[in-house]
Amino acid sequence: MSKEMLLEIGGWRAMQEGRSLWEAGKVMSVDWIDPVLGGVVQAGTGTVNARLKLGKRLSDVENLCSCRQAREYGTVCPHVIALSLKYLEKSGKGVAGPVHRPNGAVAGPVAAAARSMAPRFPRVLGQLAGKGSKPLSLEVHLPLELGKAWKAGKIPLTVEASVDGGPTKSLDAVPVDKVEPYIVDESDAALLAMLEKMDGASVHGEAELTPAMRDVFFPILLGHPRIYVGRRKHLNVSRAAEGTRLKAELDDGGILHLDLIPASGGPEGSELLEVGNGRWRLAGEQLELLDSLPHAYEGLRKGSRTVAREGLATFLQREMPQLERHVRVEAGERLKNLQFETMAPKIRVELDGLLSGVSCQLEAVYGNESHILTGMPGQNEGMDAWVPDQGDAKRYRVRGREMERVAQRELLAAGFLPGQRAAERYTLAGEGKVGAFLANVLPRWKKKWEVKLTPRMESLLSRCEYVAPEVTLKDTGGSWLSVEVDFRSGGGADALSPTEVQRLLQTGLSHHRLAGGRIALVPTDDVAEFHEVLRDCQVRNDGGAWGGDPTGSLQKSFSTTRSQNYRSGWKRLCGLTKKRGSVGSSTLLKTILEVFWPTKWAWEKHCRRWLFWSFGGRKIKQNCPASSFVRPVW
Repeated sequence: MSKEMLLEIGGWRAMQEGRSLWEAGKVMSVDWIDPVLGGVVQAGTGTVNARLKLGKRLSDVENLCSCRQAREYGTVCPHVIALSLKYLEKSGKGVAGPVHRPNGAVAGPVAAAARSMAPRFPRVLGQLAGKGSKPLSLEVHLPLELGKAWKAGKIPLTVEASVDGGPTKSLDAVPVDKVEPYIVDESDAALLAMLEKMDGASVHGEAELTPAMRDVFFPILLGHPRIYVGRRKHLNVSRAAEGTRLKAELDDGGILHLDLIPASGGPEGSELLEVGNGRWRLAGEQLELLDSLPHAYEGLRKGSRTVAREGLATFLQREMPQLERHVRVEAGERLKNLQFETMAPKIRVELDGLLSGVSCQLEAVYGNESHILTGMPGQNEGMDAWVPDQGDAKRYRVRGREMERVAQRELLAAGFLPGQRAAERYTLAGEGKVGAFLANVLPRWKKKWEVKLTPRMESLLSRCEYVAPEVTLKDTGGSWLSVEVDFRSGGGADALSPTEVQRLLQTGLSHHRLAGGRIALVPTDDVAEFHEVLRDCQVRNDGGAWGGDPTGSLQKSFSTTRSQNYRSGWKRLCGLTKKRGSVGSSTLLKTILEVFWPTKWAWEKHCRRWLFWSFGGRKIKQNCPASSFVRPVW
């Protein structure tokens, strides 16, 4: 594989668009499984499964991409070009990036940087033309007795060209040296590429098609506007609207049955022309392609073929798009109703390390199978196999790649990086980063993931104490509520002074070393959010060391108004406490709310709702005692 080969099989337009996709980073994954190069390429708002099957000769190359262009026309699309360029880059073949002119414009196809990929016959599509380029149009002239020549195995043809609207002349007479590339349309670009494959380094105006050359040449003429029999008789080359059909249906056990239904004989006087892998029908001024089955499926002409459940998903992904390019496929109702579901993985993470550094292994678990996730999200993904559901013959399942990527991104957001020595492990280095992870991130992981700890990690966590704010609100009468905040561990044995907490917030740390080798972990993310909410309330400092004052320091004791003018702040505060209490937050280990219940201030009702949620839905009546507290579960 080389860039010259890609240009030859795809042409200028596919090459330019494919390079644009590659340079824009649209290739999400690439994988080589001999002889198929496969991967995922972003196209617009979605993705396509791009696949390119290689062979010993250029004529053996097949585009198996799932895009519409490849399915309907069988031409090489920009997606497989971009995929191939990514593979060449990954394998170190040195694909050069875009070349820029001093004024910032990308160099055109006639620039020196692009001449290494220039086709043998100088040509360019219209939107890429430079100054001095002239339009070129081709005509193909076939023999008057096309049917007889076809069956004889020797088809003479003549290719003529018109330059800039002038008279037609043999293609041999068109100058090719020291000229700007000619402007051609897509049909002529494909025709020139085919002529170059047939004649090698030069393009001639006359040729004689052997059966092997005929089988690959005539599909290129599909849709070409200037095909003639003799000098004047126009020939329309197209796919038959009512050609050969391939009926595909599932039985009760989920096995796929393929049956080929031949096309009708056509109008009176039509001729059926056989080729190596298909059939054409010649009727007057119409040459229609009935089918062109790949060699591997020629056996369908002799009888039915079945595909087992275990290989059905792979067949639909890789083989069916190829068949749809050669024959009209009629899918039965059961096949149309196949269900393909994405499984939701259970995420398992194994942690190991010390306070100076932690490593983890991330796994996606699907029932009895587990897959270790490595690298950046989407980096090491291959082609996933659809697994048949044993309980439903019409259902298939596949790995939840997007959910796996979300888990990988969460690791990266926590500061972990893909391991360099051990690819299956992610690493987090630095005491400050590890402390922040243990205090703020690990509790979230324990709630939604399966967290496994090595003995060394268990020893580290056994020396850690989670310290969170303990908030007390008291009704002091009048228009103010008294709020007190302390930081203590769940057991109440360890407490941090105002100075220590202030230092942690200012330095961005989340841990503090205690006596006896123990470590205090402070959820600074939650504390910062709680502090921000308090600052939205009107605060009057009463001394001490917590709370929020205009200088940004913490005050232990302060008062805040119940005035209607500060609804926004109280709404956020009470909404925060309601949310924390309802889910068992780590922020408020203990909250004491002393409120005189027959109150007239509307915003204290938000606190009532918080108590309601905190007690798990148990309704609090008006005769509730004046003092209540909540201990959310860590």
